[in-house]
Amino acid sequence: MIDISSLNKALNASWVNRILKRDSKWSQIYKTELKQYGETLPFKCNVNPGDSNTLKFKSTFLNQMLNSWFCFTYNPTPNFISKEIIWLNSTIQLNGKTLFYNKWFEKGILFIEYIFDYRSNVLYTFAQLHNIT
Repeated sequence: MIDISSLNKALNASWVNRILKRDSKWSQIYKTELKQYGETLPFKCNVNPGDSNTLKFKSTFLNQMLNSWFCFTYNPTPNFISKEIIWLNSTIQLNGKTLFYNKWFEKGILFIEYIFDYRSNVLYTFAQLHNIT
């Protein structure tokens, strides 16, 4: 017996490659909306499907597609925390919401290891990194 819910999620998630690998007019519409979160970044992040509502898009289809994608890619227990992407990560939250600081992302701060000092075993706080903008 086919699980309709799983089939629907799989079909929605299959649109990711179609949007990212094509330059058609309709895929450009979705890419424009995705730019507010680093365009391809949401597809690389560890987002719990329950937290996908923190990403706000005008397109209902884009929201559904991302939620389906997160159902297949979410890992609640990552192996190497230092290699985890900081942004839009459900295991790293502030006030119950995932984080995304565009200026920091543009400066190249992407992984946890970028804000960890291995010499002193200190994780820099956001307050210490605040002047990065």
